[in-house]
Formats: sequence, structure tokens, C-alpha cells
Amino acid sequence: MLAFFHASARWRRTRYALTPQGLRIQRGVWWRSDTVVPRSRVQHTDLHRGPLDRALGLAGLRVYTAGSELGRVALNGLAVERAEALRDALIRVDEDVA
Repeated sequence: MLAFFHASARWRRTRYALTPQGLRIQRGVWWRSDTVVPRSRVQHTDLHRGPLDRALGLAGLRVYTAGSELGRVALNGLAVERAEALRDALIRVDEDVA
């Protein structure tokens, strides 16, 4: 029962923002973490959806990074449209650069 309440509180305390520099994720209930994934370090992204996620219209976004300690950052429980928009925005190359 305690694990359910902790997981629920952790999900409610997760914040993320897509900035021009990259993806910023803040999470935690008792111990807070603040992770920034620079766009220049993003190697690739994945969307994952299990059976329960599909039934609820949710998806998880995994961002794989180069040259970092973490190697992978995940955001779970996102609406499918939001997860796809974040994925596309992270891997978008500015047309001026290309």
C-alpha cells in the first residue's frame, strides 16, 4: 500500500520542460533531482507503450544520451500526443543548420 502511495506522489511531483537547450526533468518526493539533457547529447529517442498504457492512451518517452553518466532518461505516463510531440521536438534539426 505504501509503495502505491509513494509511486503516485512521485508521479505527481514530476515536472518537465522542453527548453531551447534541451529537456529538463525535476522529480522526487523526499529527495528531489533535477536533470537536464542537452539537445547536443541526444542520440535517439523511443516511445514505449505496454498493454495498460495502450488501454489508457499513455506512453513513455525514453531519451538516450551520448557521453553522460546516465545514458538514458525516461518520462512515463505521458499522453501519447504529448510524448510524440516531445520526441519530435527533441530530435528536430533547425532548418538553418541543415
